[in-house]
Amino acid sequence: MLRIGLTQLLAANGLLDKPLQEKLLDPMNAAPLRLIAAEALLSEGEHAGAITALRDIARLPNREIALATADVVQRRLGVDLGLKLGEPMPPLNSRQAADVTRRVMKWAHQGDDAVV
Repeated sequence: MLRIGLTQLLAANGLLDKPLQEKLLDPMNAAPLRLIAAEALLSEGEHAGAITALRDIARLPNREIALATADVVQRRLGVDLGLKLGEPMPPLNSRQAADVTRRVMKWAHQGDDAVV
């Protein structure tokens, strides 16, 4: 939890350098750390490693992580996954959350050509 909080703080203040962001994409890191790094890298432009990490994270069987991943994919890659931008995330046990989770998992299993 401390690593996640510190990473969020560094990312929010623009203090994560690119080499560190790329190291955080490693599958050995926790999904929230990888998600923070992927979003930071995609905020600067397209990044194949970040997209690969997002696909890996989206395959995890965790609805909260799936919703957070869908938010990043939708905002940074422009893929409509059913979230309303600028609005709070749907409750985890809602029908909308289940639908978004299914969509992000489907996106994760598609090829890289689906991103463009």
